[in-house]
Amino acid sequence: MPSSVDVQSGDAPCDGEIELDREDELCRVELRVEQLEELLHDGATESLRTRWAEELRWAHRECLELNRPERASVLQRRLATELDRPHASRTSRLVSRQHVAWAHVCLDAVVYRVDHGQDESALERLPELVERVNAIADDKDGVPMTARVLEIYSGLTCRREGATAVEPELEHLRVLARGSDDRRVRGSLARVLGLLVQVRLAEGEVGLARLLVEELGIAARCSWASTDERTALAEALLALHEHVGPAERVVIEQELGELATRPGAVQDQRKAWSAALDRSERSHQTASQHPLELLRARAYRGAGADDLHTLFERLEAELPGSERVFHEHIAVLNEMRAIAERPEVDPALRLRFARYWLSHPFNARRYDYGAVANDRSAYAWVSEAAERGDLEGQILLGRCLAHGRGTFPNRRAAVEQLRKASARGSDEAEQLIRMLGVARFPWLRHRYVMFMVVGFVVLVLHLLTQPFAFDPWGIPAFVGVMFGFALLRWALSYVVSLFVSPSEEDAASGTSHAFDRDVESFRRKPWAIVLVTTEDGLVLAPLAWLGITPLTAVSMALLFGLLHYPKYSPRICLYLTATYTTIALLVLPWAGLWAVTTGHVIWDVLLLYWGVREKRDA
Repeated sequence: MPSSVDVQSGDAPCDGEIELDREDELCRVELRVEQLEELLHDGATESLRTRWAEELRWAHRECLELNRPERASVLQRRLATELDRPHASRTSRLVSRQHVAWAHVCLDAVVYRVDHGQDESALERLPELVERVNAIADDKDGVPMTARVLEIYSGLTCRREGATAVEPELEHLRVLARGSDDRRVRGSLARVLGLLVQVRLAEGEVGLARLLVEELGIAARCSWASTDERTALAEALLALHEHVGPAERVVIEQELGELATRPGAVQDQRKAWSAALDRSERSHQTASQHPLELLRARAYRGAGADDLHTLFERLEAELPGSERVFHEHIAVLNEMRAIAERPEVDPALRLRFARYWLSHPFNARRYDYGAVANDRSAYAWVSEAAERGDLEGQILLGRCLAHGRGTFPNRRAAVEQLRKASARGSDEAEQLIRMLGVARFPWLRHRYVMFMVVGFVVLVLHLLTQPFAFDPWGIPAFVGVMFGFALLRWALSYVVSLFVSPSEEDAASGTSHAFDRDVESFRRKPWAIVLVTTEDGLVLAPLAWLGITPLTAVSMALLFGLLHYPKYSPRICLYLTATYTTIALLVLPWAGLWAVTTGHVIWDVLLLYWGVREKRDA
């Protein structure tokens, strides 16, 4: 056990301890190989020899990762000796797997030398690798390994003799990529193209470099492109960024930003984007052209809480405008989640992200695009907030449990959390409880669409079969009735507030959250307000055939109230029933259906526009 002095000083393990750990790991690797090798004999089955060859392949790779090339060379020779035996032929599938393992060992050995700058040694080993790869040309790994060999040879030759010397290998790679759908082949071609871009730029041939970038971009911009292709494109664009003018730099930075913020982007792509922005910021050429990108770069580089908070709010403010483009919308949401995950940000940001994510049924859940990670993060954050007794956390945790977002669905636990929030005066929680009650009946899932279609059909039938009647005075009459009932409801609420606390009254009425949702929907899609006429078609147009009597008026007005449940509370549904009973008895007979529908649209527009103004002022 280390002493307290050692712990406080934070001493790192010494070189001797690291060396001992490496030796222990090597001993375990070699012991695993020797245990299998002891079973080998002249009559050993090909299955056992194949297992030993594949185990030796992984042991060879582990030795290279532990920086023990001499031990790896010993293992390579042992495998070569075994497979060069006279009985080792490629007449069976198992023997073919042994030769595939040998080819992988040779490839790993060459890659190790290339990564450590041993180009001469790598060139010496390359003929053996080519021989091994040609021996497995018919295997499924034959084409990807051939592409990898061409990539290695192109890199070694390009550094020694220039870009022109590798044109045959590049053309061979293009042929392989066109004839194969393997991502490894396309990745090898992309890396060679990226290397050639840098070499062409170093040689001053910017025009040829642009052509190579365009070729690389065609493959990397496809939806099925691999991470290697996109990373190679990002590095090529970064290299080209330094050799072009200010206008073209802006285009390159925008494309780098798209690569860096799309779902599944890796750190190398984000680094390329940040480096391009840093270069432009130093030259003072793009400070006024895309402030959001500069804000991103500053927030990610400094990782300050204020910058991250500002970036989050900026993304949140611009998010509704991106909803039309699904991939852009989900990419921004994934970036907001990544910001909220930072330990230095305010925990309130996590609840803000969870609120937006859980309140919208994104289609991304069908195709992932980061939706699973967003669900899990949101569930973890709202669970922590609910345990602290946070009202917002309790509501959002109820959403997670009700719909299985980030966890398994648990309706009973969801109702329990929502009842806790409802008892504290949340009308949103009360509405969610009502909606969970209706959700138990699957046949009611699409009720609103069904009512809208039926209402539209009845409106059309009424227009075709009934005489057209429109009295303009019916419009102010409708608005007057609605306004009178609104005053009556306000007076009753005032009387109730004298005996009940305001929070309990708000929770009982259950209108605030539902009205806010209507206001937000009207702000985004004001044209959709005309759809309220289908409600009149469903509940008032049938009275032309049934006749307007107190019984039919109350029955159809009751249907109108039920159309608004569970979105609104039972008390509000009864209030709407009373208003439409009065409309059906006093306004509809002399004004006609079309004056009533017009008044309905005007009343809702006025009401929702007032809500938009109030929300904007707030």
